[in-house]
Amino acid sequence: MDSAHYRADLTEVRAYGAANSDIRTAQQTETAPLWLGSSLTLYAEPLRVALSRSPLSVVAQGPLPGDGPRSRRLGPSETVRDARRVPRGVRGAAVDGNDSVTALARLMPTTYGVDERIDWSEAEEIWKTRFPSDYVRFMQVYGAGLVSGEIVVLLPVPQSDTYTDGSGLRDETENARLTWEMCKDEADFDVDPGSIVAWGVSTGADMYCWLTTDDDPDRWPVLVCGRHTSPAFQVHPFGMAEFLQRLLCDAAFQEETISVTLPEEVSFVNWREQQRRRTVRA
Repeated sequence: MDSAHYRADLTEVRAYGAANSDIRTAQQTETAPLWLGSSLTLYAEPLRVALSRSPLSVVAQGPLPGDGPRSRRLGPSETVRDARRVPRGVRGAAVDGNDSVTALARLMPTTYGVDERIDWSEAEEIWKTRFPSDYVRFMQVYGAGLVSGEIVVLLPVPQSDTYTDGSGLRDETENARLTWEMCKDEADFDVDPGSIVAWGVSTGADMYCWLTTDDDPDRWPVLVCGRHTSPAFQVHPFGMAEFLQRLLCDAAFQEETISVTLPEEVSFVNWREQQRRRTVRA
């Protein structure tokens, strides 16, 4: 309980959970009663029964999906700058060619994708940089939304009518940089927190980021800031589309890089479709 991660979690809980919190949004306040009611009242008893019926010992029941030694670490002589990919070769836009988003589309249906028609000059002005070509392509084919019910891919620019990621990349980028500053002693490599830009987050509070360490955005590696991954901080030498592809189809990679269990059926739902479904249910 004296680990840096525990202290970071506690700080976050206090900052967002205080009755007079000045950083919690109205939307988060509205969501809180759902978790208050469901977490303890609805889940505790079924979990207790499931554990009591399990043939495994208490010790065997304990490991989380993120436990294990197979996570990707930088080698002794490898720097963050070395860990970068070499570029390869509308509902959502048509998918063709051999790029990494095309490979992802063979795995993840584009049915509920929507071309966001991003003004990339606006996005570049906000972030003072160009964006990786696979992310630009992803925004054309899929847009921002939910991958397999557990991973949110964020918009590059603020959009007030979104119900989950209205700040664009800003809020999660701030969270990722703060997490790095508070817990960087757990990493076996060093990065400039200013180079961290988040592009996604899991429902298990794992943050997926770029390390903007190269002048060419197509050579930015993916940084994982994991809540319950092992190790907590990981650098992967490929782009976000390839990262998602591996995450969705490689069980061992999942264990290393995400703190929740992904469903077997791969899916994507753009935020607009999520909004429409919520309206229908209401």
